[in-house]
Amino acid sequence: MKTTQNNAAPTYRSLKTASLLSRHPAEKTRIFSRQHLRLAFLALLTLGTFVSLVIPAAAGAITVSQLAGSWQATLVIDGGCGQGTKVVVFKLNSTGAGSAAALYHTPACGNNSLAGTIQITLDNSMGNGSGTAQLTFGSTVFHFNIQVAPNAQIFNLVDVTDSVNYEEGSAIRQ
Repeated sequence: MKTTQNNAAPTYRSLKTASLLSRHPAEKTRIFSRQHLRLAFLALLTLGTFVSLVIPAAAGAITVSQLAGSWQATLVIDGGCGQGTKVVVFKLNSTGAGSAAALYHTPACGNNSLAGTIQITLDNSMGNGSGTAQLTFGSTVFHFNIQVAPNAQIFNLVDVTDSVNYEEGSAIRQ
């Protein structure tokens, strides 16, 4: 749409602006309302997406009974026999207790196997899967801090209390 003003050079308005200006006031209100409706719908959709991502993480506390079953942990170790690796296979019952078997390799002690027990305790006041694990082989006891993933399929173990042995790794549900 071309317009001129007192012998001035022609100026052009966009068709969209011209068509909006030429509409009836009721139609302008309807268009304006549709634009607000679209914006409100987009805001609601964004809020719904955000809530759906946040709520599952806070949906329920992780409990010891969710950890029942067979597990395998792989650990990097540093202790009296030097640095090495350890694989621990264990089966937990619904109270977090169970039997454990380990294979390890270090330069000073070579390849060895151990049989023992494990006991896992979660901090129920937090409900976020943090807790402790106690792994016992004969007279040797390892104390781990653990953090269980929200899906209860994997957890990390870090030995931070024992002064001679340092062990850390992850356990995964078999």
